[in-house]
Amino acid sequence: MRAIPHEATAGIYFNKRLLQEAGIDPESIYELQRNKEWTWDKFEELCQQVQKDTDNDGVIDQYAMTNFTSTSLLEKMKTECITMILSLMQPWRH
Repeated sequence: MRAIPHEATAGIYFNKRLLQEAGIDPESIYELQRNKEWTWDKFEELCQQVQKDTDNDGVIDQYAMTNFTSTSLLEKMKTECITMILSLMQPWRH
């Protein structure tokens, strides 16, 4: 049995308006990826800037990330997000 060649098909969608409101230039994410500087640490740094408690009750109301399968399982989200980020960090094939 042979393995079938596979290209990464996952990606990250982001809300440019939320990034701008947090003082982040949305184009900087593309630049980080192009320069091979897109890391999990950088992702977490950006998430910290985007998430916020909008009504000052001590509970985050605006989340920096979510996924399409489960928004209540943080560890599952982190695992899926790491997979997506790692696929973005791979050099593009022509």
